[in-house]
Amino acid sequence: MQRLKFINSRGAEAVFDDSGPYIFWKIDGLSLPEVLPIPTRAAGQDGYTLQELRLESRTVTLTGHIIGVGSRIYSLYEERKRLNSVCNPLLGPGRLVYSNDYGEWRIPAFCSAMPYEEKIRHAQTLNVEFECPSPFWLSATQSVVSLAYVYGGMSFPIRTPNRFGTLGYRAIISNDSDAETPLEFLIDGGSLNPVITNTTTGRFIKLNKQLFAGDQLYINTDPEKLEVSHITTDPETNQRVKSKAYGYLTHDSELFSLIPGENRLTFKSDDENKKVKITITFYKRYVGV
Repeated sequence: MQRLKFINSRGAEAVFDDSGPYIFWKIDGLSLPEVLPIPTRAAGQDGYTLQELRLESRTVTLTGHIIGVGSRIYSLYEERKRLNSVCNPLLGPGRLVYSNDYGEWRIPAFCSAMPYEEKIRHAQTLNVEFECPSPFWLSATQSVVSLAYVYGGMSFPIRTPNRFGTLGYRAIISNDSDAETPLEFLIDGGSLNPVITNTTTGRFIKLNKQLFAGDQLYINTDPEKLEVSHITTDPETNQRVKSKAYGYLTHDSELFSLIPGENRLTFKSDDENKKVKITITFYKRYVGV
C-alpha cells in the first residue's frame, strides 16, 4: 500500500491513503530528478566536455480524492478547507513522508498548487503539488553512531593487518546512500584542539580551541544548515549558552560529508582525553524511491 503524509511547520498533518477522508490514487515525482549537466566547450569543439552533473529540485504530485462522510456534502467542503489550511504555503516548508510496502522516506517540501478537478456528489478529485528544494529523499529515521575509544596498539605475534596505532576514538560507518551525506557531530567533554578525520577521504575538521569538562561542540556539515557552535553553561543562570565557533576552525578544515560506501572516522585531541563522548547523526540520501 502506498501512503503520503504532509506535516506542516506547525505539526498539523494530512494523510492520503486508502481509508479517507483523503484517498491516495497515484503519485508522480518519486523517481530520479532532472539532471543538469555542467559543460564547457572549446573553440571548434564538437559537442562539449562534461565537467559535472548536478540534480535539479523535484516536484511531487499527488492525485487523489476527498471523500465526505456518508452523503453529507458539507463534510466534503469541511475536509477540503482543512486540507488547504494544513498545506498553506505561508506557513513555510514542512515535510513529506512517503511509504510503500518496501519502506518509508521523507523530504522537505511546501505545497505549490492544489487545483480541484471533477466533483461527484460528496467526492472531490484534486492534484496536490509539492515543491521540494532538495532532490534527495531522506531515510525516515536518523542514523546514530558513537565513536568508541579503542584500546589497541601493537600486539605480538604481529599479524597482517597489524594493530599499530589503533589507540583512540574510531568508528566505521557503512553508508548505503546514493550521494554524499551531511553529518551532525556532538562532542561532549573536555578536549584540546579537537580534530575529526574521515581517513577514507583524508578530509578533517579541526578547531584550535580548549573545550573544558561540561562543554559541548556542535557541528552541522549540511550546506543548507552549516553550523559550528560552542555550548557552555552560564555559571550565574545555570543555563546552556550557545556561541558561534567558526573562527576556531583551521584554514585547511573541511566540513565534510560521508561518501557512499565505507567511511572510517577518527577523533583526536592534544590532551588525549579518554572520557569524551562523540555522537554522529545523519539521514541517508536517495535520488529516487
